[in-house]
Amino acid sequence: MRNAVIGALCGVAMLAGAPRAVAQDLLMSSEVYPLLQDGTLTGCQVSFSLAREDNEFNNGNPTVANGLIIFMADADKVALRLGVSSNLQEFLPPERASLYSGYRTNSDALLSTNLSSDPDFQLFVFGWYESTSKIFGEFIKTGAIGITYGWKKSSIDARFTVDLNDVPETYGEWSKCLLSLTDR
Repeated sequence: MRNAVIGALCGVAMLAGAPRAVAQDLLMSSEVYPLLQDGTLTGCQVSFSLAREDNEFNNGNPTVANGLIIFMADADKVALRLGVSSNLQEFLPPERASLYSGYRTNSDALLSTNLSSDPDFQLFVFGWYESTSKIFGEFIKTGAIGITYGWKKSSIDARFTVDLNDVPETYGEWSKCLLSLTDR
């Protein structure tokens, strides 16, 4: 009986399409940039601009998150550059952030936090620890990655999902860039 119920739920899910981790997230734009050093591909980065219904910090009003996810293959690191706007005009750098998947974060892998070259954004650099590799591996396979962030005045973290499947050309370019790293 249990197998029949699980099978029926899977069938309904397949008909409905893949579930979204956070249904109110809307990826507005994304673009892939190769990371080059001395003319050699050393990593891949993807930019994102995402709107979300912010129930954690903004009373259900829209919040925009802009950023970059940077895979630095030669350095065995992943970086996240993030700015968040709750008034849809000015961006602020969050106090903390991490990558998120399957009810786990990579906050244990945080190596450094610095203001980005643009002071409205914070740069979080993570080591290629087991937590980062598992979460990033899911990102490579699925095209979707969760991000958490929080402010100094609160211990609560908000989360959103960057789903490159919303912009198929970006997901294709992201995959090509990552594959190019293995061909060098």
